[in-house]
Amino acid sequence: MGFLDGWSSPARSAMIPRLVEKKQLLKANSFLTMVDRTTELGGWPLGAILVVAIGADHLIWLTVLLYLFAAFVTTRIENKQTKREVFTESRRSFLSRSLAGWRFILNKPYLRAISVADVLENSANVVWIAAILYVYVDEVLGTGEEWWGYINASFFGGLLIGGMLGYRYASFMEKQISRLIHVGTFAVFLTTLAFSLISTPWVALLFSTLFGFSSQLKGVALQTIVQTNVPEKELARVYSAQEAAGFASFGLSTILFGFLTDLLGARFIFALAAAILLISALYLFVVRKELYLHQVVQTEEPIEKREST
Repeated sequence: MGFLDGWSSPARSAMIPRLVEKKQLLKANSFLTMVDRTTELGGWPLGAILVVAIGADHLIWLTVLLYLFAAFVTTRIENKQTKREVFTESRRSFLSRSLAGWRFILNKPYLRAISVADVLENSANVVWIAAILYVYVDEVLGTGEEWWGYINASFFGGLLIGGMLGYRYASFMEKQISRLIHVGTFAVFLTTLAFSLISTPWVALLFSTLFGFSSQLKGVALQTIVQTNVPEKELARVYSAQEAAGFASFGLSTILFGFLTDLLGARFIFALAAAILLISALYLFVVRKELYLHQVVQTEEPIEKREST
């Protein structure tokens, strides 16, 4: 399942600019994240209800049917890629195609900046996995395991609010997209740092909501910059390379952070994550000129023409 998700996730992100005009990308990304967050937020309680109502075996088969329906719906999406483009792609070697996304990222300073920040943030966001949050709510908050669910729900609630505001005020956000990235990145750092300092449960819910809200707006802004400036034929490769690096950093950090949590405690782990996020925020601030040059432009000019000017 993870292997197949590694195919479908970058393909989904790369497909959006083929279906939506560039000036509507931020709004479309915000809408899709609203759908994703609503589904994820409602999926857990609904899944629990269905396990009780129809049993785990039947729920698995229901999941299979939902996947089949999703696959059928996907076949109804029109692909604008021409046969000639497909033929040209097939003549390239497997190694050349595999490295194409990495080469494109390395040749574009703004993509390098986004990718480095993404790797750092994926490493830091390990603190939100259940294995670490369970320790946090027990050691730091002094509450039961149910508070893991409350914190997770408030996090997704923040993501949903961020998506709603991104959809509602897309035109305004597009004009301030680079500043939005910097503010969101520093806000994510501050909320994570606050988690290492507090010990009051309801305050943790507030900061969890703020973390989700800030990371959502920043994430939509970064994704919109990538979709707006990367040519369509390179977009899937770029997303594949970024996700491969992100999953690798997340997996390695999961092992390291799990060990350090047992050794040094949950407070230290959140402080370490905050330090990593601070490095990411400062790095994006240092390379901010690259992001300003490639922020969303309300125009129908080709990307190549805009870059040449």
